[in-house]
Amino acid sequence: MKNLEEVLKKLREGGFMSLSLKERKAVVREEAKIYQSAIKKEKGKLLDNFVAVTGYSRCYAAYALRIYGKKVVVDLENGKRAVFIGDDLYNGRDDKVKKRRRDRIYDEKVVNALIHVWKMSDYLCGKRLHVYLTETIPVLKKFNEISIDEETEEKLMKISPATIDRLLKSEKMKLSQPPN
Repeated sequence: MKNLEEVLKKLREGGFMSLSLKERKAVVREEAKIYQSAIKKEKGKLLDNFVAVTGYSRCYAAYALRIYGKKVVVDLENGKRAVFIGDDLYNGRDDKVKKRRRDRIYDEKVVNALIHVWKMSDYLCGKRLHVYLTETIPVLKKFNEISIDEETEEKLMKISPATIDRLLKSEKMKLSQPPN
């Protein structure tokens, strides 16, 4: 990869019409460091030179220099979000997209208890099972029909209907498939 001075010299001499992607990335990398530490009056001049070298529009050039090396959150069309580090926008691959991972709130104890109560309730849907859980769990626990700890009981009382449906999805799929 060529350094910035060689690229600029070659461009001024008319050695080529436009920069390759690797050369533009090198220019962005070098200019971004200078641009981000410059004061406002200098940024205009730096931006003019950068636009002349890369052929980017002024708006995009300012954006590219401003976000280089920083986290950028992009909302995708499917409703998901992707987090890029500024340089990842230039390499054309999505393999560096970082997915956000949360700790699981509803562990295996909660899922197993939920499945047990779901089967006892004759396979209610999530909305009805939510109401059923809040009324039935204390009664089942009182008569020793279900043995769960307090933490699992609290989680079952707070669980939403949508989460119930999501956690029971695999069980529902098992029931809907015909036996072989």
